[in-house]
Amino acid sequence: MQMHLFNEYEGQLEQKQKELEETKTNKDEEIKSLKSQIQAKAAVKARLASVKTQAVSAPAPVAVKYAVGCELYRPLLAQYNWPTEAAMLVMTKESGCNPNAVGPTNDHGLFQLNNQPVYNPAANIAIAYGKYVGGRIGANNWSAWYAVCTPGNNPQPKYAGIKCQ
Repeated sequence: MQMHLFNEYEGQLEQKQKELEETKTNKDEEIKSLKSQIQAKAAVKARLASVKTQAVSAPAPVAVKYAVGCELYRPLLAQYNWPTEAAMLVMTKESGCNPNAVGPTNDHGLFQLNNQPVYNPAANIAIAYGKYVGGRIGANNWSAWYAVCTPGNNPQPKYAGIKCQ
């Protein structure tokens, strides 16, 4: 009987040793994973510190300032689904925000619409938006982007936020 009990306890002991080894293996893997996570977080923290240092030492961005008259038209521009700041810039470059501007190439109003003498700001902006949405291909599309895009077959924006196509 004692031998039987001994064998039973020996089996239980072996089972417990296996369980402990499995637990140790699992804990070792968990520790390895946690160390990896700590290293990743440390790398992110170091990168953030570097970015913060660069941001502090970088010059402040230059805010675009528009003539007082240009700001009058911001609410009209903002009612359309286009980049309002880009439209403000185009309007400023094209007409200086003068709704009565007439260009030397028969361009009219805020957005200097070619061959379209539209001086009502809301109407001029609505037409410009329609041409913006339609793109620049074809005779009836908005050519105002020429003021802010490089010329040629592959026009590039001169300012951030401008769509040249």
